[in-house]
Parts: sequence; structure tokens; C-alpha cells
Amino acid sequence: MTSAAEPPPETRQDVHVEDSAVAFTQGTGTQNNYVTHNHVVYNGAPPSNPEDLYRQGKAKLGAGDEEGELLIVAAAEAGHVEAVKEMRKLSALRWAYLSEERDRWNLKLIELGVPEGYSDLAACKKLRMDDAETIEERVPLYREAIAYYEKAIDVGLEGDTEDLGMLLYDAGNYEEAIPYLERAITYIKDEGDFEWRDVESTLRSARKKLQSERRKAERDQQGGSVERGWWRRRG
Repeated sequence: MTSAAEPPPETRQDVHVEDSAVAFTQGTGTQNNYVTHNHVVYNGAPPSNPEDLYRQGKAKLGAGDEEGELLIVAAAEAGHVEAVKEMRKLSALRWAYLSEERDRWNLKLIELGVPEGYSDLAACKKLRMDDAETIEERVPLYREAIAYYEKAIDVGLEGDTEDLGMLLYDAGNYEEAIPYLERAITYIKDEGDFEWRDVESTLRSARKKLQSERRKAERDQQGGSVERGWWRRRG
């Protein structure tokens, strides 16, 4: 006799994830598992909410059952923050910073109001920029990295001032880099747990290089004035 609390034999139970909602359906037929962008089918009695999806998925993965990832995907698509972070971690392990899948989960975190999505997206863009072979590839990645770091800082992730300052410094944008490096040193000293002398050294270098650039610009301007005066006298 089949218990009322258990699905009858040969029953298929589907976990559908559409528009960040989870719905379960039952039907008879062959059981199967698959994952697409917005659809997950899971064998057996489905959990009733995203938190249960996530917990059971973690337990299954911990036991070496790959089916657990299906549950975590379902929870992530339904808006479970820790599930989204778990999927981002799995993407990072598989493809490091090159994966568009990692970008996808970072964008999901941003959608859910988790600002660290901005930081990780910025870091990924920077690393891809470092690996880019042409200027045409590097420039858009550089701009994207800056934009995501700025957004991260705007929502309160002050620690990203160091990364943005270093990125601008490495690109030779010393005047833009200096305010972020100054903020980074203040932040690091306030936190008390990080080494700040490397950032301070970079800040000193940025100030010297900016000063040198300004002096050169002044000399060039003065030289141009002298040359124009000489041509006027010759005329």
C-alpha cells in the first residue's frame, strides 16, 4: 500500500524554475534529470522551498551525488543568495575567471542586492584584460572593470578602492588613481588587519609620476610659446 505522504511508483516530479519562482508538478512516466537555463527536473520528492532545495543540494554534493547541483541551481534561480554564491564558486572552480557562467551568477547577485557581485565582476574583467592580446580587446574590459569597481565602491565596498587605484595606476592614469589609493590606505589602516605599505609606495610613485608629467607639459607649453614668438619675429 502506498503512503499518502509518498508519490506513487513511476511518478515523475519536476522542479520548474521560471522567473525566479519554483513550482512542482507530478506525472507518471520515466524519471529523468536535466538542467537548462530556467528549467530543472529532479528525481524523487522535491523540497518545498529554495532553502530546502539548497540544503538538500549541499548535502547531496557533500555525499558525492552530482544530482545535488540540480537542486542548488533551482534554489539559485529562485533567488536563494547562498545558492547563487555556490554556483558562482562552482563556475570559478571549473573555468576560473574566464567563464560567462560566473558572470551570470554575479549578475544574479547584483539583481538580488548583493554588492559583492560588482567586485567579482570587476576582478574577472581585470584578469581577462591582463590576458587580452590586443588593444581592441583590452580597452572595453578595462572600462568595464572600472565601472564595476566604481559601483562596488558606491554601494559601500570601500576595500575595492585599492583594486581600482592599482588598476588606474597600472594604466598610467595617475591623477585618477591617487584619490582611490589615498582612500585605500585610510581603509586598510582603519581595518588594522592588512599590509598598507605597498599601497603607500604606489601612492608615492603615482604622485611623483603625475608631477613629472605636469612639469613636462609645462616645458612643452613654454617651448611652444618660444617657438611661436620666434616665428612672429621672423615674420
